[in-house]
Formats: sequence, C-alpha cells, structure tokens
Amino acid sequence: MCHLFLLLPVLVLPAFWIWPVQIALPVWGAAAAVAATVYVFAYKAWKMPLANGPQTLLGAIGRVISVGERGVTLRVRGELWRADIEGAPLSVDEEAVIEAIEGLRLTVRGLKSPTAGKPPPRISATPTSPK
Repeated sequence: MCHLFLLLPVLVLPAFWIWPVQIALPVWGAAAAVAATVYVFAYKAWKMPLANGPQTLLGAIGRVISVGERGVTLRVRGELWRADIEGAPLSVDEEAVIEAIEGLRLTVRGLKSPTAGKPPPRISATPTSPK
C-alpha cells in the first residue's frame, strides 16, 4: 500500500485524458511533489545507521564481569555476553571493545586506558578557598 505513493505521478497521468491541461498539470504536479517527498524520506531512512541487530554491537565497549577458563563474561548495554579474548588477558572491571561476533559469542580486545577498572574520582562537596 505504501508503494502506491511512489507510483502516484504515473497513476495520475490519465488526468490528462479527462481534464484540460490547465487542470491536469497542477494535479499531476501535486502528485509528483507528494511522491518526491516520500522518495526523500525513504532515502534518508535507507541511509540511517543500524539501530538493532548483532551488527550494532561491533565497536561497542563493555565491562568484564567475570573471567573464566574459556573466556570472559562481559556486560554490554545492560546485557551479559560470553566473549573470547583477542590479545592481552583481561581482568574483572576492565573495559573491552567488541571486535567480532560469531553466533552468540563475542570476540573482544582490551582497552588499555589509565582509568580502566578504577572508580571515578570523588569530588569534594566542600569548596576549597584559595590562599
């Protein structure tokens, strides 16, 4: 049904047989404008980045929850995933980036940052006065 908007200029062509050109041309122009608007929105939707599916996890960053013999358990976007480690071993609370997906198992690589695994610094509630 929604594809009929794209065929609207073709479907309105018989108006040129029924009405004079002074009436049929504006009707066809309005139909073409509606179809062009639908084309523009459809093209924008087609070019949007993926919003769901396993491909959206590629490049995402997760935190290691537990380390086992066969890999690690990783929390990514609120979900727990089993992952194989690529590169240096990971420890609990370290961050990792997802490199690949094979079925329901991820392949991750550790992020080497000075803040990985450390809690954020505490901010004092009392202001300090300059001397």
